[in-house]
Amino acid sequence: MLLINNPSSFQNQDNSSSGIQVVSSIVIATVNTANYVNNINIGLYFQVLQSYGAGTQMCAFYNTTTSQWDNAGCSPAVYNLMFNRYECNCNHLTSFALIWLPPSSNSIDSQWDIQDTISIVVEVLSIACFIGV
Repeated sequence: MLLINNPSSFQNQDNSSSGIQVVSSIVIATVNTANYVNNINIGLYFQVLQSYGAGTQMCAFYNTTTSQWDNAGCSPAVYNLMFNRYECNCNHLTSFALIWLPPSSNSIDSQWDIQDTISIVVEVLSIACFIGV
């Protein structure tokens, strides 16, 4: 286990333009592959280091393939008022953090851009032409 308590140098590691911010320490968890167990469940506890106001807190891992924070395999972040922390579980080991999504984003994958809009318009026109409208 490795804990990066001051993640300021990792703030802009996500290559998306979604406004995602790391708001907690980063936890890096790994095991010796010789003793690796396929079914793993890790409990994670995060306190917010820097608040960005209204938005959604989400447990996520850094996906090195896409160079983005991803929440696949992690439960939603639940705030524990008694301990002033967010809690979640993930079913794999890697680098984890609590991330903040701006109010315009409900999830990491919900980024809607101009290409999505154009694609929908073209599909609607294509269906209309096929039907013969």
